[in-house]
Amino acid sequence: METQVYKISTQSIYNRWVIVTLLITVSIVLGLSYKIHTDNKVRINQAVFETSKTLKQEVLTRIQLYQYGLRGARGAVFTTGENEISRNIFTLYSLTRDVDDEFPGARGFGFIRRVPQSEEDAFVESARQDGWPDFSIKTLAPNFNERYVIQYIEPVDRNRQAVGLDIASEKNRREAAASSLYTGEVRLTGPITLVQASGKPQQSFLILMPIYRGGSTPLTQAERIQKGFGWSYAPLLMEEVLNGLPIDPEQIHYELVDITDLDNPVLFYDSGTSGIKQFKKEQTTLVYGRHWQSSLSITPAFIEALRLPDPIAFLVVGLLISGLLTIIVMAIRLNIVRRREVMAHQARITAVVESSADGIISKNLDGIIVSWNQGAERIFGFTKEEAIGHDVNELLVPQDLKHEEATIITKVKKDKSSHSVETRRRTKYGTEIPVSLTLSPILDANNNVFGVSNTVRDISERKKAEARIFELNTNLENQVKARTAEIQELNLMLNDVLSASSEVSIIATDLNGVIKLFNKGAERMLGYSAEEVVGRMTPLGFHDVTEIEQHRREILNATGVTVVESLGVLVYRALQGDFESKEYGLIFIRMAVRAQCR
Repeated sequence: METQVYKISTQSIYNRWVIVTLLITVSIVLGLSYKIHTDNKVRINQAVFETSKTLKQEVLTRIQLYQYGLRGARGAVFTTGENEISRNIFTLYSLTRDVDDEFPGARGFGFIRRVPQSEEDAFVESARQDGWPDFSIKTLAPNFNERYVIQYIEPVDRNRQAVGLDIASEKNRREAAASSLYTGEVRLTGPITLVQASGKPQQSFLILMPIYRGGSTPLTQAERIQKGFGWSYAPLLMEEVLNGLPIDPEQIHYELVDITDLDNPVLFYDSGTSGIKQFKKEQTTLVYGRHWQSSLSITPAFIEALRLPDPIAFLVVGLLISGLLTIIVMAIRLNIVRRREVMAHQARITAVVESSADGIISKNLDGIIVSWNQGAERIFGFTKEEAIGHDVNELLVPQDLKHEEATIITKVKKDKSSHSVETRRRTKYGTEIPVSLTLSPILDANNNVFGVSNTVRDISERKKAEARIFELNTNLENQVKARTAEIQELNLMLNDVLSASSEVSIIATDLNGVIKLFNKGAERMLGYSAEEVVGRMTPLGFHDVTEIEQHRREILNATGVTVVESLGVLVYRALQGDFESKEYGLIFIRMAVRAQCR
């Protein structure tokens, strides 16, 4: 009864810990998932802020670039003089600059002159005399006050509509020019439509820099109004100015709005991004007298590109881990059982090693023997007690092979793989025996070699058999050499006999009919020397064509076979394995072929 109560109590405690573990892990997973969710929002907001800041700085950098072009144009006017500047001089100055390369987005750089109404007629006449015969003052709206006339602009070809334009006849242009004149600073107009780019409404600006008599900017406003006689300026098309901004339209939507007039904000740049927009970030910047508001929003693609951890995925994985912890507790018992099985398996392996006919020896990296099985005892004669703890080099390796042992062990440690070699080892009784030796690395959990296993096999009997086979092969080779020498001697004697025969003509050919043998008798009978015919002629050179044709007919009548080649007529029967005796002219030739098969 007490045992049963104890089991129930243990089971209750076990279940309680499982439940507590599950509740704790689930709570941790939920808390971490929520933290990942909030951290992701912070990271997204930070990324949006950094991107917006980068884009804003890029826009400012590009706008600030144009003041250097304005300074150059102003310098050209200063250098020449207020009344001495001419269209030709301004054109020559413009040729020293590459506007499109140095100032992308600027339609050009020019000079705007202040023209009081009382001097309007004289100014127009002077401008016409200055290389522009059709020069006239153009307005965008009636202007009865002082005029701010665009006198020069280069390159002029793409800005002809602007030449002669009174920018004071339009509110945005007039206010920016006046502000620039009064403050002595560079100013931008509000968004306007350029007369030379009318297809882009309210997407352009004029940037103006005041020019004063005397070169320097006067200290007081009254002096600036008195001494200012014009502006260097550049028309800017924002689409071209902001071309190439680091904006991925799949991830970012970017807008620029002129909010100088809060009642009438003007959107002058839109990146055109489509799709769902979120995490909007707005920043306001003062740019040469204008208040611009940048607005950046992102799409899901931007968030995806941040590669943020997914809180839902983390939650799912965390819950799975919580479940796995429960399974682990249940698996502990199974692990104990498995450990017992492993120990039994190791015991069986030990028994196999001990009963192996081969010698199995393990040693550490210093060469000290740490295990020694019964097979090693049978091969070498040393008992386990006599071998373990001794240096294998001193115990088993002959003096002249110690370098071999060191070399093989070095290879095993370096390659971490087995190496086999046939060598000699010393037994307990001082004799040396041939062995087949396989050395394998013993690796630890970190895959580092900490020992070497030697598998040794006595190959004495195999070596004896190999020696016997070698002896038999040597005898056989000697016999073959003797028989070959005898055959060669007989062939030489036969060739000498054939060549020495002077009363009989002997001619031999290969299967193509080319003469290979032409003896003394053939030389005397036919008048050719062997050098003239051997390898050069066929027997056809010694036969009459008429006789060959007659013999061709005889073959046809006798066998029904038509022999096409003339040489084939001569050797027909020989090729059939027969011989033939026949008279040809004054020559009696006996032909025969002997087939030899290998």
